Amino acid sequence: MKLIRVYAPTSSRPDEEVEQLYEEVQRQLTTDCHYYIVMGDFNAKIGIKSDEQERATGKFGSGERNERGDLLIEWATANNLKIMNTVYKKKISRRWTWQSPDGCTRNEIDYIMTNRPNIFTDVKVLNRLDAGSDHRAVIGVIRINVRKDRQKCLSNPPKRLSIEQLVIKKDEFQILLTNRFSALELEGEDVVDEMNDRITTTILECASEVAPASKNEGLKALNRNEDSHEENGGKQQQGHQKQHRICRAG
Repeated sequence: MKLIRVYAPTSSRPDEEVEQLYEEVQRQLTTDCHYYIVMGDFNAKIGIKSDEQERATGKFGSGERNERGDLLIEWATANNLKIMNTVYKKKISRRWTWQSPDGCTRNEIDYIMTNRPNIFTDVKVLNRLDAGSDHRAVIGVIRINVRKDRQKCLSNPPKRLSIEQLVIKKDEFQILLTNRFSALELEGEDVVDEMNDRITTTILECASEVAPASKNEGLKALNRNEDSHEENGGKQQQGHQKQHRICRAG
């Protein structure tokens, strides 16, 4: 599980700063992780769902959407994230998360979003917490069935590649790889490990798309792994027996 905390620039700052923030957070979403939770002060009002085709929001909200809200919805949709505040029905008095210094304006601008909505059971605002801030705390309640998720991973193993097909279709693979790399934004990357992860992931995705292993090839590979494991296990057992005899002889 990866938790990402966000504090977005206020409406007085240029949109470029907000876009830079989302790009930075998006780079954190490229690493291999099963659960992502992005939360914090987004300084954006998403309001009530206006389009039934909108995937990033649920049925519930408050107020009206502003431009920063549109930008947030667009970004969340592109990253397959669900804004969990909008999933659960709450009273208006339990939705707002920020209050102006004069107490006249209240907005819902703090959100919790995730790529796995099914792990959440509730998202709520604490209205009695005095934290010395103009924001109220937002709490997400999650429940993870580790055994069920492990079974899903075992029933959907990683895709294997057919090396023979990859050699035969090398031209197709090269074209697809070139197109993917041309769309891959590597400029401005400061961390070498992140660049390496993105490049490696792109290569593997292209290879599995062009030359996926057939079911028989996958079974053969699995059998080879099992045979190798048994062989190594036998050698280790022989080694332990030999070591045991040496110890006893000493």
